Amino acid sequence: MKCPACSGSFFIGPDGMTPGTSAPSPSSPSPTPQPSPGPEQARPVVSTPAPAIDGGEPIGEGMGIPGVVIAGAVAAVIGAIIWAVITRLTGYQIGFMAIGIGILVGVTVRVASDQGGMEMGLLGGVLSLFGVVLGNLMAACAFIAKSNSLPFMQVLMDVFSDPTTVGRVMRGWFSIIDLLFYGIAIYTGFKVASDTEPLE
Repeated sequence: MKCPACSGSFFIGPDGMTPGTSAPSPSSPSPTPQPSPGPEQARPVVSTPAPAIDGGEPIGEGMGIPGVVIAGAVAAVIGAIIWAVITRLTGYQIGFMAIGIGILVGVTVRVASDQGGMEMGLLGGVLSLFGVVLGNLMAACAFIAKSNSLPFMQVLMDVFSDPTTVGRVMRGWFSIIDLLFYGIAIYTGFKVASDTEPLE
């Protein structure tokens, strides 16, 4: 208790008042301990989606440039062989086979790259030109074999074994209309290979 006269504090216990004893001051409330900050939580890894083409589905990885070149070259050779076989069977050089070679090469490049675009279009055009020139040369070999009653494979091996013979056959077989078919093949291969529509 506090004395109203001297303002002294006295503690009154079971045995009575004890002078000079200060009453204990009310304990101030201890601040609530704050939890110590723990280690920073790991942020979740957010995978970045592959870039989309024209707002479509994300493009895929594809085979890479070397794989696309190999796949397109194989398609060009297959197209050239088909052209030579048809020429051998019919006896006619069907120039519109250039369109078929362009489509075959363009689709192969498009599927192998899984993205399309300008770069793949240029690659498809170049490989289509390679295929149509090779097909024209093999068709010439088919005509030579048929005209001379020789096996086609023998003529083909003889021509391809000598680069100068290849040049002579191409010069003797070339006509101005071939430029049109070459252009058609290049355009078709470029158009199909550069398509950026998502593959289903």
